[in-house]
Amino acid sequence: MVRHKLVAGLKYSWNDIRYLKLPLCHHCMLGHMHRFPVYPSISTSTCQPRQCISMDVVDFGLKGHVSIDNYRYAAIFTDRASGIVLPYPLTTLSDTLDSLKLFMHHTGPTYYPQSLPVQSINFDSASNHLSQAMLLFLNESKIRP
Repeated sequence: MVRHKLVAGLKYSWNDIRYLKLPLCHHCMLGHMHRFPVYPSISTSTCQPRQCISMDVVDFGLKGHVSIDNYRYAAIFTDRASGIVLPYPLTTLSDTLDSLKLFMHHTGPTYYPQSLPVQSINFDSASNHLSQAMLLFLNESKIRP
């Protein structure tokens, strides 16, 4: 659509898209997550869906690139039982606690009444970004880090 000039008002041209001059956006992050899927484990899982979660923070702005919406990081949540991957875009690292709360809201009893509470969260590289506020939230929510 951009190539044939059917869309008006965009901040970029067909050449920007063609030569990959655009920074990463939310959909690009989803595309990257699709390229590296989480394969199911051969071993049996002791967790039910949503009980054991892995969290990772990825920096897409290493070369000064940010997305169109000014996102530079992504908090990536992986359900260990089901293998479902949910990325949440972040503008700053201080937004990780908000993304965790948003993740728990989106996957919690509000949307899925029969969902089980999160029991543990494994912080991969996100452990470098644990704040006192996040540790306090985890303690109040009775979640093991």
